[in-house]
Amino acid sequence: MKYLKFVAAAFLLTVSSGAYAQKLDKDETGAEIAQAEPGCLSCHAGIEQFTDGPMIEQIQEMGEEFGDPRGCVICHGGNPSATTAEDAHKGSPADLVEAAGPHTFYPDPGAVWIADKSCGQCHDGYAERVKKSLMNTE
Repeated sequence: MKYLKFVAAAFLLTVSSGAYAQKLDKDETGAEIAQAEPGCLSCHAGIEQFTDGPMIEQIQEMGEEFGDPRGCVICHGGNPSATTAEDAHKGSPADLVEAAGPHTFYPDPGAVWIADKSCGQCHDGYAERVKKSLMNTE
């Protein structure tokens, strides 16, 4: 049984590595990719929109101001004009920081300890309610 699990894991690793290698075979530089799809999706292609409606429309509108038409930077922070993963996952646009938004890259903008800089920048009182919630205090 252990052997079967090992073979299955090795197969999945091989298949996923091959798919990743195919993506890397493109002769595109980071700058060329960023020009084709500005913002975070220049690297994170295929990420689904997390919701529909007025909230995501407002986030996308705000994101356009910072060079990220999908608005990822509004909640996650980061540098949407970077051409490397290392640079993209550092800091945040100065104007967004000034407006009480993310001051650096947040992989999980829903985390309690940064809620004031992510969700809380638009949802007044949210961060305080989350900190005092039953899920957080029990």
